[in-house]
Amino acid sequence: MKKMTIRKMLERIVVATNKRRAKNMAQAQIEANKRFRKKSYDRIEITVPKGDREKIVQAASAAGMSVNAFIKEALVEYIARTTKQ
Repeated sequence: MKKMTIRKMLERIVVATNKRRAKNMAQAQIEANKRFRKKSYDRIEITVPKGDREKIVQAASAAGMSVNAFIKEALVEYIARTTKQ
């Protein structure tokens, strides 16, 4: 069995500590993001018939948009057309 130098042992301890710290920091960032989204945004879940989801995904892709952006833009346009100002 090889003897480990003190320097090598310390390096291993530092690496392990940094990994734990990074994991804790990453988890803290995830939690902060969740709190921000909960405070700043409302969520709406929609249910569509089987097959329509893929049509929506394809239409959004063809428009160069995410599904979320595509649906939001469609809703904004619909509201603008149907409400009196």
